[in-house]
Amino acid sequence: MGGFYPPFLNFSSLLIQCMVLGAFVLILFNKKLLWNRLLVFSFLNTVANVLPVQIVSRSSYSEVIFIAIYFLSMILLIRYILDLRLLYSVMGSCVVFLLSTIVQYLSMALLKISLQGYDLFTWLAASPLNSFIMRNIGTLLDFVGVIAIYYFKIKIYIPSDIYKKLKIEIILNIFIIVMIIVPNILFFETNVVKIPTELILFNAASVFVLIIFSTRNSIRFGELELAKQELEFQKLYNETLDELNDSLRGFKHEFNNILSCIQGYLYIDDIKGLKTYVSQMQNEANSMNNIEPLNSYVKDNPAIYGLLLSKLSYAQVKNINFNINVFSKIALRDVDILDFCKILGILLDNALEASLESEKRYVEFLVKEDRSSNSLIIEISNSFSGNPEIEKIYEKGFSTKEAHNGIGLWELKRIIAKNSESVKLTTNISGDLFNQKLVIT
Repeated sequence: MGGFYPPFLNFSSLLIQCMVLGAFVLILFNKKLLWNRLLVFSFLNTVANVLPVQIVSRSSYSEVIFIAIYFLSMILLIRYILDLRLLYSVMGSCVVFLLSTIVQYLSMALLKISLQGYDLFTWLAASPLNSFIMRNIGTLLDFVGVIAIYYFKIKIYIPSDIYKKLKIEIILNIFIIVMIIVPNILFFETNVVKIPTELILFNAASVFVLIIFSTRNSIRFGELELAKQELEFQKLYNETLDELNDSLRGFKHEFNNILSCIQGYLYIDDIKGLKTYVSQMQNEANSMNNIEPLNSYVKDNPAIYGLLLSKLSYAQVKNINFNINVFSKIALRDVDILDFCKILGILLDNALEASLESEKRYVEFLVKEDRSSNSLIIEISNSFSGNPEIEKIYEKGFSTKEAHNGIGLWELKRIIAKNSESVKLTTNISGDLFNQKLVIT
């Protein structure tokens, strides 16, 4: 039992610490805490920390090897278990490393103050319980960090569509900071007994300032990229308003001419010609009617606004009767705007393309709020031809169109699975309309 006890204490304490650090990363990058993913991340991270110590023999280079394994495993686990982007995975690993460094320095300082007259290494080696206590002190300090970023709402967001060159620059900048810190850590770990407590605390404060400035710069960078995008969409919004005003002025000016044309068709009893003329007028009026709800409810979401405008423009070029009915603001709580735009883009693309193959050429986009369930309902309906197989459309490679590879709806299913806690999609056929209903909670 005595042989089992020390490894169990070490593993369990490290598991709890890894769980706290995983929560730190998710909160920092504004991601939902999915406990099943967090548990898997914590277990695998603990294994990745424990195994190298058991396998790799101690040498002058062993600490460097441990740090390298730590970084590689952390990046891979954040990327594939917590499902964050690669840039976030690298940043998260580095931030966690710097946080762990601060915590380690503070733990050393606290124990040196508490164990006055005792050698810290001797005390740690005396009992597995002592190492367990030190690890838990670190975990407690990590937890204080998690509470701090949650309370002060410290979030890092970097748009996914930034230039590749900028991504490389950010990653290199982070690694340079870490490489500066690593020799510092190795020196302190091997000479902690000789180093005054004041110097340890000063070093912890220096790393803390470094991590604050690095995080602040990352946040500012994300804000600047978002501001740039918003300016571009604002320009598009202003151009749309100008087009709407011009259309209204033109419609008012031509109103008498329109009445004269209608009167002419009636005078010669050309009902077929009148129907065609009225249909053309309706399409022109619809384009103005569609822009109005966008300006009322979607203008504060520039990415969604730009996406809908582009689909509206495509529908006009292809002569598709595209009706937009928005009765609520599109408020997203736990869904990334990037994921939402991908979902919306795929659904609208498929609806517009399917309507082109039908005689009716009709698409409707509806947004409303369900107050009873506090959820946002988005419905997309379109006319179609043929007999769509609902049970197969989400399979990878399946497509009813010869020139398409069927990736779109399969990708949609993958994104929705990633956001399964907040997004639900149902598909059905009602009469001559194909319906997609998106529920966001």
